[in-house]
Amino acid sequence: MSTRDRALVSGGERGTTLIEVLLYVVMSGLIVGAIAGALTVGFRTTGATTERLAASHASEIVANSFPRDVASAAPAGITATPAATGCAGSDEGANVVRLPVSAGPGDDQRVVAYRFDSAQGDLLRSSCTVGAPATTDSIAEGVAAASATVETDTDGTTTVTLAVTLRAPAGQRFEVTGHSRTPTEPAALPDPAVPTTAPPLPCKVDSSSATPSPVAIASGTTLAADVSVSVSVSGSCVAPLTVSLTPGSGSAVTVPLIPFGTTYAASLGKAGYAWTSGTKTLTIGQAVPATVLNPTLGLTVSPPCTVAAATLTPNPAAMGAGSALAADVGVSLTTTGLCATPLSLAFTPGAAAPVTVALTASGSAYTASLGRSAYAWTAGTKAITVVQTGTVAVQQPTIGLTVSPFVPCTITSVVASPNPVGRAPNGRLIAPVAVTVATSGTCSGLQIKYAPQGTDTTAALTSSGSTWTATIATGPKWDPGSHTITILGASSAGSASLVVT
Repeated sequence: MSTRDRALVSGGERGTTLIEVLLYVVMSGLIVGAIAGALTVGFRTTGATTERLAASHASEIVANSFPRDVASAAPAGITATPAATGCAGSDEGANVVRLPVSAGPGDDQRVVAYRFDSAQGDLLRSSCTVGAPATTDSIAEGVAAASATVETDTDGTTTVTLAVTLRAPAGQRFEVTGHSRTPTEPAALPDPAVPTTAPPLPCKVDSSSATPSPVAIASGTTLAADVSVSVSVSGSCVAPLTVSLTPGSGSAVTVPLIPFGTTYAASLGKAGYAWTSGTKTLTIGQAVPATVLNPTLGLTVSPPCTVAAATLTPNPAAMGAGSALAADVGVSLTTTGLCATPLSLAFTPGAAAPVTVALTASGSAYTASLGRSAYAWTAGTKAITVVQTGTVAVQQPTIGLTVSPFVPCTITSVVASPNPVGRAPNGRLIAPVAVTVATSGTCSGLQIKYAPQGTDTTAALTSSGSTWTATIATGPKWDPGSHTITILGASSAGSASLVVT
């Protein structure tokens, strides 16, 4: 093969040169870098877009609810200072703005509060009827700070601005503004020469109440119930209003009143103070400027319901035949203090379940009758407890009734006096005859039987302890001679002979 031919063959089979390899590497790096940069920008743009969408969603939710809540609020009660919601249970977060939404004492006292939970970064909306559990929703997440400003316009409209700063995008802030209802419509344009601005009316208490009053002490220094204070005001009142009182022998206490438009309310806890009996003066005041508005509201705290005296008649009470008593048991008692009527008696007559008997009231005196055959009685000492309506116990409530075992009725003597007794010409006795019967054991319903002219006549005997008496009148005509007076109703026989002359 010639030198030329070898050159041609060699030229057709040559490889990649170093310059070409370097060129490929540089171009590949440029292409990969461009793709990576595009992906990085895309990822960063997606995160920022997500944050902007979340911020927009939060501001949209707040903008939908906040203006409506402000429009429904009573201007006088709107507050952006630290405050409780007034709902039952513990509040979540710190108050941003509190909006009472009821208009008057006849409405349910409702409230809406916007609160900030800094630990979770949530803006919360809580709503409730005051004293009831709250419904709380998170309406914005990722919140760094929240605040509100309250301004009153010249026409009486209150403007509330809610400012929310988000955690991401860092420092992004949005504001939502709401306007409360205008108390009055503006009048026609006045004469420019005449001053139109009237001085504000002073804060005035129109009505106030403390419920319940009177209220009883349950035991020690605790009341039977919480006391609710309600105050209706007019004029320019500056919250907070307060109620001050001296519950007992200690220092005076001051309790803030929660506003609901022109109505303010507070609860005086039954166990919150060391209460004593007596009339308590509740003073309604305004903190700024310091003013006493109404010093005449009175709360009467009564001593606890106490059994002062009690009587059971008879006591001991004897058992009759079977599970009945020999006689009904009368109950009479008097009370002191304030009792929640009706009062009743609770006791266990025998082996059966406990029973309750209502007492009949006449002022502070109460009575009842325990029927001898109404219950299955057994012998022994019965604890009879006086109870009042509700869960508060009556002081010194227990009365003891002794039920003695059944002992058969025995006639120990029967005496008729005078005996003998004379008979008038018309056949009638010249004097009444007194019959006296001595007994032992358990006796009830004893009678005498006699026959003036062959026909039996009966008459009831009256008991005084173990002695029973009856009187045979002079009315019937009698045959002369000896007449037997028989005692009925006893376990043993008993009789006496009456001689008519």
